Amino acid sequence: MKSKLLVFIGLILIATILYGAATTEVHTTPPGASLPVHSVFRKVVIADAADGDANDFTETLVPIYGYLDRIVIDSAGTDTSYKVYLKDDHAITLFSKTDCSSATEPYSYILSEVDVDDNAFPGIPVGGACTLEVADIDDDTATAITVTIYYVGYYQ
Repeated sequence: MKSKLLVFIGLILIATILYGAATTEVHTTPPGASLPVHSVFRKVVIADAADGDANDFTETLVPIYGYLDRIVIDSAGTDTSYKVYLKDDHAITLFSKTDCSSATEPYSYILSEVDVDDNAFPGIPVGGACTLEVADIDDDTATAITVTIYYVGYYQ
């Protein structure tokens, strides 16, 4: 029985390495003095290409209840034209960058909203699982991509 379990785990590891699936990490830092009461600043790191071969992917993030603060995009390789989209749980685009290039990275953007009077407000409120999509990345010239999303989450 133990050997069957080890073979199964080995097959999963091999499939993960060969497939190059995106991975997600969540990092949490203690609340700071400038954060709202009952909140915590966090980041989600989405990485692809542990096998040295980046591919298009769509990753559903852990549910976020709070607001998105910043997005950082970085890749390795020489790909000069790929796209990154961040959508909320209703498929509404919260962020898009359609002219990403490994030559000019890393990119870092503060996420904000603008009201009807053109007043900008920091952060984009979300309440659910966002989706990150990386499209048109050339797996021959891009060896890895990492997207980091910083957000303030409210305690449930």
